[in-house]
Amino acid sequence: MKFYRNQVEIKDVTIDNKTQLKQSLQGQDIVQCNFTLDSFFDFQIGDYVEWRGKIYTIFKQPSVKKDKSNAFLYNFDLESDQYRLLDALYMLDGQTDFYLMGDLEKFANLIVLNLNRLSGTGYYQLDSIPETDVRNLSFQDETCLNVLQKISQEFSFEFLFSNDGRTISFVDKIGNDTGLTFEFKNGLRNIERQKVNDKNIITNLYAFGG
Repeated sequence: MKFYRNQVEIKDVTIDNKTQLKQSLQGQDIVQCNFTLDSFFDFQIGDYVEWRGKIYTIFKQPSVKKDKSNAFLYNFDLESDQYRLLDALYMLDGQTDFYLMGDLEKFANLIVLNLNRLSGTGYYQLDSIPETDVRNLSFQDETCLNVLQKISQEFSFEFLFSNDGRTISFVDKIGNDTGLTFEFKNGLRNIERQKVNDKNIITNLYAFGG
């Protein structure tokens, strides 16, 4: 697995099955790294790898443990670009507590507006948006990723990102029907849906009130 920093390769790491890609529909999309090096290497926030055209980046300080004299144990996550949406609060006219009436396109456009407020005009964009009815929704101190998950559920669509992580699309259903059927206690023992964790490092602080 090759690591890059500022588009320059900095480290080629040999991995085994302890390093795993974990993805869930509209949820986590991370590479959990667990490997050992025979000498210390200073992995930093912002270092990244590329897998099938998608970028996975270190957003939290990597954990490293020295074991014996020549073994350094690394344990950290590489996260897809959708986790950048945790950096941007969903705001309207400078407020984070508000009601907004609109269709899916209106809510999604405000997500892009808030993302580009931090990333620069035109960095994020939307693909074609399905036509929907109009709804009145409330928001309070929510990140753009939380809102993306919220409006997808509200309007019964699924979202996905382009490989470069900059274009957001909404579709009826991601993937193809395999024809397989799973039933509880008949091959499937348990199932759980998890949202993306929002405990990443604080990059922006907004203060409200006196």
